[in-house]
Amino acid sequence: MKKILLGICIAAMLLTIPSIYSRVMTEEPNKTVETAMPYLKIQEWLIENPELTADDVHERLKANGVDSLAVEPDSLESLEKRGLITVVTVKNMKEFLVLNQKPSLEPPFNKDGVFVYLQPNAPMDLKLSEAFLESQSINVEGTPYTFIPGSSKDIMKQPVGYDHEMIGQILEDGFNVIPRIGDYADPEVMEYMTQQLVELKQDGIQTVIFNGSTVPYGTMPGKQSKFANELKESGYAIGLIEFNEMIGFNRLAYLNDLNVVRLLSRKVTESAIQDEVNVYVRAFKERNIRMAFVNLEIKDYEEAMTALEKFNNELEATLPGAFTRGQAITLDKVEQPFWQKIVGLIGLVAFLGFAAEVVFKRRKLTYIGLAGLSLIALVYLITGVGILLKALVLGLAIAAPIAAVLLPRDPSKKGYLIKSYAATIATVMLGVWFVVVLMHGNDYFLGINHFKGVNLVYSVPIAFLAIYTLWESISKLLVLSWKNIGKILKSSIAYWHVIALGAIGLFAIFYLGRGGNQGVVIPYELEFRLWLEQVLYIRPRTKEFLIGLPLLVLALHVAKTHVKTSYYLLIPAVIGVLSIMNTFTHFHIPLSVSLLRTSYSVVLGFLIGLVFIVIYEYLKKVILREWDRKRWVC
Repeated sequence: MKKILLGICIAAMLLTIPSIYSRVMTEEPNKTVETAMPYLKIQEWLIENPELTADDVHERLKANGVDSLAVEPDSLESLEKRGLITVVTVKNMKEFLVLNQKPSLEPPFNKDGVFVYLQPNAPMDLKLSEAFLESQSINVEGTPYTFIPGSSKDIMKQPVGYDHEMIGQILEDGFNVIPRIGDYADPEVMEYMTQQLVELKQDGIQTVIFNGSTVPYGTMPGKQSKFANELKESGYAIGLIEFNEMIGFNRLAYLNDLNVVRLLSRKVTESAIQDEVNVYVRAFKERNIRMAFVNLEIKDYEEAMTALEKFNNELEATLPGAFTRGQAITLDKVEQPFWQKIVGLIGLVAFLGFAAEVVFKRRKLTYIGLAGLSLIALVYLITGVGILLKALVLGLAIAAPIAAVLLPRDPSKKGYLIKSYAATIATVMLGVWFVVVLMHGNDYFLGINHFKGVNLVYSVPIAFLAIYTLWESISKLLVLSWKNIGKILKSSIAYWHVIALGAIGLFAIFYLGRGGNQGVVIPYELEFRLWLEQVLYIRPRTKEFLIGLPLLVLALHVAKTHVKTSYYLLIPAVIGVLSIMNTFTHFHIPLSVSLLRTSYSVVLGFLIGLVFIVIYEYLKKVILREWDRKRWVC
């Protein structure tokens, strides 16, 4: 039965090679990375250094590797800071008229609001009447103003549109422009800014990124569909900011045909330039990030330019040769034929049946499992309910490491150690294959659609191996506990019980806490990781090549003489195998990177495992020698 199921898996694997190939050919050509900065920072420098011109700043930014500038819509507050307008509140205007013995304001100009005077250097296309529909023109003592009624605080912050003259100069100086837009509470303001964004689209303006915690119309699906259609017709890509969950983004991404660029935004200080460069380069290599959004946390202009030059030099020196600098582009659209999904599901069901046969060795149970899994797969194919597919893949991701370490082995055969180790790796990689085939599409590659259940993949195989190994003792204990439940509930708890439970709890917290991008690290681990990256391009996972896989090699060796002991070693050893599976469930990591990382882990893990064997054999001899000595002394 196992051979039949394994044969089906291998056949399904060969038939689904096109899915793997299409993913690689989608990810690998996309190697252009973009460096962007917020134009607000440039405006601050221009305000604080009046002797500077925009051309001066642009020239130095270009020389220091900046490709794009992100432009915010102006508000009355920002225009006043730039010296393009003068804003006078109604209260101050009244005081001015009284002090100069001029006629007082007539209604409605004496109500809450502001008077705006456009300076001679104000943009020619700044039409406040379009941004503020209730605005009116008024001449006060020979000076033309635009009166805007309402709360002065709200009026000052309301967006009035993009500065087209400034944007034109940015484009002429060779930069790309990245417009930013928020989700504005006032429907009229939102509609006006949407129109402004659409009108802004031209060559050199490709990607839009969003402010705040919600994308435009993020809580209004109907209006968001209209907004997405306008973006799509205009040809905009949308920026996905790493680690910044925005309400409504995923839906907008799907509506925009997944025309998405992944970007990483970081605050860069003068004291941490090398560290930040390493973070950006790691993001380029490992997470399909294609835009580095650099927020320079340096106020002084000259100091900032010096830091930016150093940042660019370090980036050029650290960035792998496969990458080029320029305007980031979206991933090519990949389509998976339906028959590939069907074959992938057949392979998944066969693999889970194979895993059940390996672990439980009950033919009837295997048949029941195959029938149930086939029914779920069929329902998914008919209905397209994604949660069913994800449940099947999660089951596969959990089962593959367990089956891989519990494969039947014969220690007496020639080449047992290498063959058993290779069989374990091959089994988990066969499971990985179907996970990758079934979780296929741009939404997965971009990190918009995530794999659910990472913590289950981390914990369930370990718990299962522990129960599997200790089942005989556990079953006896359960029977005994059930018979004596009253006595147990009344029994005293020793201090060592509490210490043991606390130690287990702390280990569990530490182990699970190491997952993710903000995982717990031990002293000097970051430096070690960085060294590995510099030497190997991509670092292998510590839990694989230093812990799990070496222990697997040791467990296989120990099984030659102490089978029961080897199972105890398999409990921590499964960490290395499940980590391999977990590596490939991060679908936003390029497949080639995951393969290279795993290859390093497999080779280094085996070599370190051989060292573990040498140490084990040495300690065994020392202990046996000591026992012999004590026996003869006695």
